Amino acid sequence: TFLCCYLLISCRAMRRTDDLPCSSRIADGALRGAGLGLLWGIWYGPSEIRAAGGTAAMRPLLYGFRYCGQATISFSVLLGVYNGIFYSCEKRFGRTVVNPLVAGGVMGGILGYAVAPQHPQPSQIVTSAACTALLCAVAHFPGKEPD
Repeated sequence: TFLCCYLLISCRAMRRTDDLPCSSRIADGALRGAGLGLLWGIWYGPSEIRAAGGTAAMRPLLYGFRYCGQATISFSVLLGVYNGIFYSCEKRFGRTVVNPLVAGGVMGGILGYAVAPQHPQPSQIVTSAACTALLCAVAHFPGKEPD
């Protein structure tokens, strides 16, 4: 879902990056992901500190910084890898609906596995991959750009 929010924010910007090298696109995704992760950490950090209860009782500020840092790094890696997969597909298949389907499917599968890595559920992984792929494809092609 968050991957789709990223796409909704940046789908127009990605249309203007045809001539950029792969490393620039990955860096773009990582920077955008870092921004989203930072916002996520700031928004949900206080509730995570309250939910931690006794764990964060002695050092809530340190716990909050750690949560915010983890969210920033996680989103940065997630969206950097998404852009890398997307670019690879674009080089292979051209500008088609396959690109967000494959990149979204791979990232959705990874997220579906990450929910419970101790006890992976194949149905959960496949469902997450399929839904994310579909949402990414829909979000990436929102319609015709105005002239």
